[in-house]
Amino acid sequence: MLVHLMEWMHSWQLFKCLLVFLLEQLLLANQEPLMPRYMPYQLWL
Repeated sequence: MLVHLMEWMHSWQLFKCLLVFLLEQLLLANQEPLMPRYMPYQLWL
């Protein structure tokens, strides 16, 4: 049970990293950052 929870948390971490990356690409493509560039990644991860 605990092992499954750990695996799920790990994949969720990776998923969030990917999400942030895609969001950054989108913002860079638009050249209109909706959020400040200095926002720390700790808020996301």
